Amino acid sequence: MPETLKAHVRELVDPSATIMTDDRRSYIGLDKEYAGHHSVNHSRGQWADGPACTNTVEGLFSLVRRQMIGTHHAVSRKHLPKYVEEILYRYNTRHLDDGERIALAIQSADHRRLTYKDCIGESRNAR
Repeated sequence: MPETLKAHVRELVDPSATIMTDDRRSYIGLDKEYAGHHSVNHSRGQWADGPACTNTVEGLFSLVRRQMIGTHHAVSRKHLPKYVEEILYRYNTRHLDDGERIALAIQSADHRRLTYKDCIGESRNAR
């Protein structure tokens, strides 16, 4: 089990990241592969320890679950990453007003263009 979990972490997390986890034994050794690894001891009722705090990510997971159930209702496995990216964008820009958030989205487009034809082609290829 630990190597399976670590394989998923390696696949999804950039090595420059600092990882915050609970005290699950499967996470032991991540500090050698990533910029940092901090943990809290949930089994002893600890929820924060210095820089380590798992409440933020647990709150984000709760937001993602509510969004999937309450707004999107059904999301295919194929498109799940796109939905999660959209939720993360809104979460990470939650302190901006709507105008600032839109300006940032436009700047992030970096002269890329998504056309209707491209979307239809992608949709047809997915069938």
